[in-house]
Amino acid sequence: MPSRSAVLAVLVLVALAIVVAALAMQGGGPPKDASPDVRPVAEVRVTEGGSYVSFEGRGLTVREILEDALGDDLVLSEDGSVLSYKGKADSDGHRWTVYRWRSPEGWVDAGSSRAVDGMTLALDYSEAREAGGETVYSVPGHEVLKEAFFFIQIPSLEDLSSSGVPEVSSNFEALSEWLETAGVTAEDAEAGFWIKGEGRCVNEALADAVHDFMFPSMELERTQDGDSVDYALDGLVFHSHGIREDMYGWFLEFLGWSDVDLHNGDYTYWSQYSYNPNAPGLDDARQWTFDDWALGMYDMDRYRYFGLVLQTTQKDGADIELPTPATIPRGLRGRAH
Repeated sequence: MPSRSAVLAVLVLVALAIVVAALAMQGGGPPKDASPDVRPVAEVRVTEGGSYVSFEGRGLTVREILEDALGDDLVLSEDGSVLSYKGKADSDGHRWTVYRWRSPEGWVDAGSSRAVDGMTLALDYSEAREAGGETVYSVPGHEVLKEAFFFIQIPSLEDLSSSGVPEVSSNFEALSEWLETAGVTAEDAEAGFWIKGEGRCVNEALADAVHDFMFPSMELERTQDGDSVDYALDGLVFHSHGIREDMYGWFLEFLGWSDVDLHNGDYTYWSQYSYNPNAPGLDDARQWTFDDWALGMYDMDRYRYFGLVLQTTQKDGADIELPTPATIPRGLRGRAH
């Protein structure tokens, strides 16, 4: 006959089993088939005056993101417009307005913008003013920097150095000086390398990346005249681009090289590529496409990976195999998506 202590031990084990089973039935832990939340995540900045407070929200639409980030403090109408925030409603001279940061334009009306992972929204208590007979509202006074990665490659330095075209020789001399100053060897340039930068548009992020990873000891300066934006290091311009509204960011010069027409249908220039933002992963080289737009026209919330290859080819397209974003060194990747 079992002892009293043995019976008691059995009873304790049975009781524990019942408790564990009850907790499992009540959802004591996440279901094994639970899926991660894959909805886009965005930053929401609530701005009033010259400062802002940052929140994070998830959702498939701008409205869902705002409601997730701001909760009960935000009251929306059926059409999604803001009625009040923390009990503060519109006044005669101010209105709650939702903006989205989009490069290169800056703050634009969020409207029915589709939700994109990493986007930045602003709920701004905007001030009304008259302009051209219409009432317009102020935009947030702060700017947003977005991150981008660039693969830089010059696959045929020897061909450039031996060219008999005067413009090529002149450009090559300037290019060589920049590469030598940066400590980039011919082997480095021909193999290519990744750099990362931040900016309000892709060109500005490129300039920041070049400064940080190639010339960190030099002073970076940005200037703009009527036709272009120039980026200089210790007073020497290394990148210049156009500012036409429909071609913002068109390369005029980069690392001493401007486009050269060889007068045979070919050009020697910086071919530009972007990685498909809708690609299922970052390891498919087929997702690179030759850029149809000027570099600065790309929305940095969607496009984060770019390739710049100095080569001789036709100007309307150039097929080349580039390493995928999956090859970006772990230490460089940081918070990239």
